[in-house]
Amino acid sequence: MFFICLKLMKALPSQVWTKAINVTNYFLGTLQINYGEKMSGLRENSDQICSVIQVSVKGDPDEFKNWVKTRSSKYVLDLNEEKLVSYEWHFSDDGREATLVELLVDSEGYMQRLKNHMASPIAAEITDLVDFKGWHIYGNAKPDLKEALKPMGATFQSYFFGFNHSIKRA
Repeated sequence: MFFICLKLMKALPSQVWTKAINVTNYFLGTLQINYGEKMSGLRENSDQICSVIQVSVKGDPDEFKNWVKTRSSKYVLDLNEEKLVSYEWHFSDDGREATLVELLVDSEGYMQRLKNHMASPIAAEITDLVDFKGWHIYGNAKPDLKEALKPMGATFQSYFFGFNHSIKRA
């Protein structure tokens, strides 16, 4: 059961007032989620790499979902990769189509993610479970990452412009 407490906190002088939610959970303890902070602002440059891998599930969707939970995601989490921000699977309603979205700090982080994947038992297992439909890389991928992924059919789009509320400016 979650207990939520709202309170106002004073932010740094250059920022606006911030609201925070304190969440108390039996398993996780107490967490503080901040929202309403000053927007990070528009940016012309970003080092982040977002990978979107689309697949079709070959066998039983429930068995694949179980593999994602108990094998793939757990294995990647236990690697504790410093530059891996998120690793998230998404499924169609019937479970036959799936998408893996990975967000990394930069191109070097994705190269490390790729090396770790290729050296893992997960790499061999996944090919028996899915057919790959598309691999899209968004962000300013460096030449070594492009070279490593092109044989796998990856497509690339470079960062242009925008904002990300989760990034704090110094």
